Amino acid sequence: KDFTSRRDFASLEGGGHVLPGLTTPPSKYQDGYWPFLRSPKNNPSIALSKSLEMNACWCFRGSSGQLGIALAEVLLITHVTLDHIPEDFTSNINLAPRDIIFWGVINGEENSHKVQSLIDASEIPPGAPAYAGGLSFIELAHIHYDIHSTQYIQTFPISQIIRNAGIHFGLVVAEFLGNWGGGSTCVYRVRVHGEPVP
Repeated sequence: KDFTSRRDFASLEGGGHVLPGLTTPPSKYQDGYWPFLRSPKNNPSIALSKSLEMNACWCFRGSSGQLGIALAEVLLITHVTLDHIPEDFTSNINLAPRDIIFWGVINGEENSHKVQSLIDASEIPPGAPAYAGGLSFIELAHIHYDIHSTQYIQTFPISQIIRNAGIHFGLVVAEFLGNWGGGSTCVYRVRVHGEPVP
């Protein structure tokens, strides 16, 4: 059962959508040796869908990839959530993501000044995901999805430093750095929560 009780600003149904230029290229998820990797249904958009049925996931080869997301509204982001089906319902839990960095795209002069002030004060390090598209980023959260937890829907707070600075975001990237030992990685659902900017 879903106990998050937080609005998901990344969901397709709520107005979010995938950013192809900030997402792992199709050659990595539509040219696999497994039939479901080559399926037209294997599309990154499924990771923003509310469906949490077996095999209703986005899969890519290897253990690293990323998902670019345009949020339904510009937010002061507070939390992110990663969903996977329970271990009892899958034949290979090793395909679940393990370590993920959530990045926010820095947009606007005010936000840029806030971020630069944090970098100058050594409160946050500069950085960017593998596919940055020439944009500037800031790390929001580095999370660890635990396949052994009794909660298969896991929610994590973003950096308190970012929250305190009042930086808002309309574009984010979930960068998957590793899984639990599988030859491919399957992403069931990514959610982003926060407070809309007036």
